[in-house]
Amino acid sequence: MTLSKHIKNPEHLKDVVQQHREAGQTIALTNGCYDLLHVGHLRSIEGAKQTADILIVALNSDASVHRWKGPALPVVPEAERMEMIAGFACVDHVYVFDDPSVDSLLELIKPDSYCKGPEYTMENLPEAETVRRLGIRFETVGDPKDHASSSMIDRVVAAYDRRSTMPAKGSSPPDKADLTMDTSGRRVEIISERRVFEGFLSLDEVRLSHETPDGSMSPEMIRQNVERGDGAGVLLINKDSNCVVLTRQFRYAAWKRNGDGWTLEVPAGTVAEHENPEDIARAEAAEEVGYRVGAMRYLTTFFASPGTTSERVILYEAHVTNADRLDQGGGGLAEEHEYIEIVEMPIEEALGFLDAGGFTDAKTVIAMQSLKQQRDS
Repeated sequence: MTLSKHIKNPEHLKDVVQQHREAGQTIALTNGCYDLLHVGHLRSIEGAKQTADILIVALNSDASVHRWKGPALPVVPEAERMEMIAGFACVDHVYVFDDPSVDSLLELIKPDSYCKGPEYTMENLPEAETVRRLGIRFETVGDPKDHASSSMIDRVVAAYDRRSTMPAKGSSPPDKADLTMDTSGRRVEIISERRVFEGFLSLDEVRLSHETPDGSMSPEMIRQNVERGDGAGVLLINKDSNCVVLTRQFRYAAWKRNGDGWTLEVPAGTVAEHENPEDIARAEAAEEVGYRVGAMRYLTTFFASPGTTSERVILYEAHVTNADRLDQGGGGLAEEHEYIEIVEMPIEEALGFLDAGGFTDAKTVIAMQSLKQQRDS
């Protein structure tokens, strides 16, 4: 029996599955974005194939990736991602889907096995209820999530950044200015750039000129940038208690400004070079508030203070239950001088606190505004 690898629509999918069933073959389903393919994708897909005779890979459409991970992703468009996945010998069929979950696909084809990576269990799997109801076998496949398209992107960006004109500490500035374009198409002329302080926070000083709205170049100016890498945070919602899970910890800078340094925040941490923001957000949730986090939904990426620091914060949202609580976890790390209080605040109370201006941490305000918008829509 020869069938096309590319499945065009639900009716075609249903017909293909029926033909395989009539031939006495078992069916496995797995799904993902598969943007910038890496060895982790291959191992996961090969593992899924081992659970059945026929493997169907459900591929997130470009539109669904936009909604999930932000407008900048995916890097590779769905037609090319579909072609590459279909090129794997272990893949029998590829189907592009637009829904936020594969519940409808599970209902349609009722596979013998549904396969996901080891970061998922039946406790945090979004489709767990459907899998149980239909009697589908859930299989964990692939290696630990040590590979990610996002970390590949970070490595490429870091490699590109290292090609910049920044001299080593103590060296002379370049003889010629570096003229480049920003993403808006306006010119930026880097005259010199040097690192004046290196520590937990690093300080760079740059002499530059940039194109103005009328097309002319500005006079030469000096600017400083605080470099500390990006941050990643996650708004946790406990579905059992209908609460948001927050941290309360002492922040010297906030205390210095307004006298109250104990701020309520979503769990968050610093993303080092080559680290995956999603992995950091999960690790911080376990470390700071003691919850195991599975699937997360991308909310937004923003600059903490674009006039003074290059730090971006990547925000996610995740749903947890009481079963996701770790036996030992939360409260931060003593060796990092973290003394964190875990606060589970009822959602309605938290939204009222937001409206009253109670949250002062920017990432938490943005995350709570997103939650409020969801509930109002």
